[in-house]
Amino acid sequence: MGKRKSVNYPGYKHQNPIPNASRIGNIVMSSIMNGTDPGTRTVPPDLAGQVVNIFKHTKLCVEAAGGAGDHALVDLVFR
Repeated sequence: MGKRKSVNYPGYKHQNPIPNASRIGNIVMSSIMNGTDPGTRTVPPDLAGQVVNIFKHTKLCVEAAGGAGDHALVDLVFR
């Protein structure tokens, strides 16, 4: 079994000292994600805007863990 690695990415930080995600081998597990904008941390008033932001967070998380955005389903949102 591989060693666990903490994953953090710009634009999102928890108030508690926990990582955005953890990676063990080729598995990445995220902590909680919300609908805030990754750059401004504002919450869009509509659900659709919040869902798009969650996909943005997921893509940033996958990339920070060493994956490529085109390896993730979340890339479909940006096509």
